[in-house]
Amino acid sequence: MIQVPEELELIDRNPLRVCELAASFLLDWGVVPTVTLNRSYEARVDEAEVRLGFSLPLALRWLLSHIGSEHPVVGRQDPLVSAENLEVDDDGVIAYRMENQNSARWGFRVDGQANSDPPVVWKRAGRAGRWRAYTDRLSIDLLELTLSESMLISGGNLLHVEGPLDGLGDLEGLLSVDIPSHIFWAIPDGPPVRWYAWRDCIIRDDGGAWYWVFGRTRQAVQSFTALIPAEWEHLAD
Repeated sequence: MIQVPEELELIDRNPLRVCELAASFLLDWGVVPTVTLNRSYEARVDEAEVRLGFSLPLALRWLLSHIGSEHPVVGRQDPLVSAENLEVDDDGVIAYRMENQNSARWGFRVDGQANSDPPVVWKRAGRAGRWRAYTDRLSIDLLELTLSESMLISGGNLLHVEGPLDGLGDLEGLLSVDIPSHIFWAIPDGPPVRWYAWRDCIIRDDGGAWYWVFGRTRQAVQSFTALIPAEWEHLAD
């Protein structure tokens, strides 16, 4: 069983260990019943690598081979690009996930040197957009994607509230999750996205504009929100 917040306070540098952490989270929190290698998905990834002429980063290969690009865990807000549609653009970047209304996309640069866990870049959609630095490790971005998308599952133990939110920083036992703060793409010039954990809850701070709390159980969420009074709301289906 994944221990929150302990296992998220210091995340392993090995991308395969990050994948194992993502799998453990998905199983222990009841997001999916199983996480196993899908041979059909794997074949599609193999074909993409032959077409591209190089191996995909380890975490991306793992997610596409075990979860796939059509699964609701990774397909509600920022879906993965399918293996068949991975392409190197004119800037030498492969976009591997997109915002569901195609307002933004995330990718990694292909520079001719093998990198099992490359830095992530992002840009707003459209010709005027330019790739900008996002985070240092693709594996961490895919772990964050897994956490964020899991929050949106139907019937999940999730509450949210518009910021600002008072008292969060003073909550006893609150720990910072080892996902580096980064640009909140919707307000790129504002405060960054930050992640926290408290008991059996994970909290995402979207640049101070919006807060999300996701719990292993409904009781865990209620315990958190009882200590942080605000107009907490359930996510509409």
